[in-house]
Amino acid sequence: DSRTSDAIAIALRVKCDIYTTPEIVRGCGVVLEDAVEEVDKDSDDSILAMEPEEIQDETKLKKWLSLLDADELSDRLDDAISDENYEYAKMYKDEIRRREEEGGPR
Repeated sequence: DSRTSDAIAIALRVKCDIYTTPEIVRGCGVVLEDAVEEVDKDSDDSILAMEPEEIQDETKLKKWLSLLDADELSDRLDDAISDENYEYAKMYKDEIRRREEEGGPR
């Protein structure tokens, strides 16, 4: 637990993630219009046709991850681990964990 300003300051210094709960995001989150418009420009099909290394925008990458079904996500995690691509493995594992925390389908 910390104040927002302290969490951001520490995260920037040590280059780590900041975690919060969905309730806090819903109650206090701010939607940036530019980010929403950028995601809306791309159809789900065109985003799904891409591979993660082709996606430069973090918002699009999160959208892409959210569109993968649970089996595809699990297969990609296994492949990333087999290929020792731990950056992608972490990305897939984080998405699986996010879905589990939200109570949605894995």
